[in-house]
Amino acid sequence: MSLAPRTRRDSREGTREALLSAACGLLMTRDLLALTTNAVAQRAGVETAVGSRWWPSEEALALDALRREWLGRAAQMRRVCLSR
Repeated sequence: MSLAPRTRRDSREGTREALLSAACGLLMTRDLLALTTNAVAQRAGVETAVGSRWWPSEEALALDALRREWLGRAAQMRRVCLSR
């Protein structure tokens, strides 16, 4: 564990990642209609308005969350294929 103090940028990036993870979770366990600003913020443990720093709409957040999930899975598949 690092003893260095967290910077504001670290904190913001952590919040952004928490929101993306929460959005992915809602999309994977529920559906697109479940992905509301309030639901994502509650699941991420942040204030509702925080997400508007990065995404202008719930749809934009959903697309970013799906893109993140897709890229993560693609990287896993590349590692599996390359290890054979």
